[in-house]
Amino acid sequence: MPKNARGAAWIAALVALWVYASTLSPTVAWRNFGEDSGDLLVASATLGIPHPTGYPLYVLLGRVASLVPLGATAFRINLVSALAGAAGVFFIARWALELAPAVSSSALALAALAGSLLYGLSLGAWSQSVVAEVYTLNVAFLAAILWALARSERTGDNRFLALAAYLLGLGLTNHLLVLAAAPAVALVAGRRLISKSIGVAGCVLLLLLVAWGVTLDAYLPIRASLGPEFSWGVPNTPERLWWVLSGAQYRGNFLARGWLAVGSHLVPGRWWMDFGPGLLLLAGGLAAWGLTAARGRDGARGQSPSQTEGAEGGAVGPAPAGPGRASAWPALSALAASLVLLSAYSIPDDVGYWMPAAAILCGLGGAGFAIAWERAPRGGRTALPLAAAVLVALMARAHWPEVDASTDLTPYLYARRNLESVESNALIVSDYDGRTFALWFYGATEFRRSHPDLAIVYKALLVWPWYRYHIAKRYRGLVPPSGPPDADLLLNRIVARNVKIRPVYLVRQDPALVPLFRTEPVGYPPIPIYRVRIAHP
Repeated sequence: MPKNARGAAWIAALVALWVYASTLSPTVAWRNFGEDSGDLLVASATLGIPHPTGYPLYVLLGRVASLVPLGATAFRINLVSALAGAAGVFFIARWALELAPAVSSSALALAALAGSLLYGLSLGAWSQSVVAEVYTLNVAFLAAILWALARSERTGDNRFLALAAYLLGLGLTNHLLVLAAAPAVALVAGRRLISKSIGVAGCVLLLLLVAWGVTLDAYLPIRASLGPEFSWGVPNTPERLWWVLSGAQYRGNFLARGWLAVGSHLVPGRWWMDFGPGLLLLAGGLAAWGLTAARGRDGARGQSPSQTEGAEGGAVGPAPAGPGRASAWPALSALAASLVLLSAYSIPDDVGYWMPAAAILCGLGGAGFAIAWERAPRGGRTALPLAAAVLVALMARAHWPEVDASTDLTPYLYARRNLESVESNALIVSDYDGRTFALWFYGATEFRRSHPDLAIVYKALLVWPWYRYHIAKRYRGLVPPSGPPDADLLLNRIVARNVKIRPVYLVRQDPALVPLFRTEPVGYPPIPIYRVRIAHP
């Protein structure tokens, strides 16, 4: 591979990293659907266990980042997402280079830059690269797996297939969306088995490599057994571990759409929102790649056109992959799987579920840009890169103010000012993910020493027996509620059992609070918390 083509991949990654770092959230994020960021931040800072599926890989990377003396703790952990986002851009570029046919080094450089930056500066990818979220790391794994598979097919080196299998298992400890790569790994492994490049023992080894990667999930029961402050699901038994790993808490979101709703969800979907004018560039690249793949030259870098044409010059259809070729089918199988996963899980803030499909399409489009440039007349070879640069620049200019989280200090001010206003042994019964996780993070970091007996309880989780067990064990002197899984009833019971022995606060004037109690606002005036007192007749 020409050095300038590899250099283009590094340039794209560094450009993306600079953009992400410039717009990175310095704190807990509420922008860009970042309400979950506080949960991941506090789990990383304290080596805890966040919401299912536990995300042990992200938590451990975040913990390492939190020890780096660079800015505040939240900023350091948020950098994990920015670095993962840049890694995703890099591997999309390298994958596009593997898919591109036998073209010049200039065409390869265009493929790397255009496809990867088209993805990296899309609204979805950019928005998730500036907050503590797991989706950019998921795309980095997906792109690295697809690159390794394409490299294995092009070179015939089974070590890259083994690498892809291990990355698949390790990626599962970050997010289950990496399952989109599973059909591609199976397809390449099956072809190798049929061609006798590997035997049954080789297939067993691939499965063992996947299992080896997944062993990082052992962090969850090991850490849960040590009683961390934040332990979602308390997965210290096989049943509760499976509950966390399988995402059983959210099973109501699976297959919640009807068939007609799936179609309307995918089209028009988020495509224009994510790419804007860059969608024209993506469509052109995909068209060029698709036409080439349909004619049987689906990524034959290192192979001349005569090797894919018949004696009469006609197309003979897709040839089987082998050394010198990277087949289209692994990419298409991963794309299909990513769309199935996107359609099967229904949540309002599903931006991260669109990112795998977007990344795959941008990688394929990047390979198409190389084909289009190589076949363009001389004037077109000048116009095509200029048009690509203009469209990507317009997309970036439109998205910057939408995703910029660098000046969003509202979560920080909310948590800090309100925690400053409560006693060191206060009980805060919180509501809403964003507010709860912001209080959790700053209560466990900046206010740990000054408020050693502070208890912040999430109302929505009181319905789970494991949570009531956990807070009773974790918070000294707290009297947990008991009763049926009714959040409003349990709210009143935890207030009633604790209001005479410690200060109690709510994050909102909850209409479920019985008239026996009254509230008064304190703390941060724009978004206060509410002191609960017994109402006198």
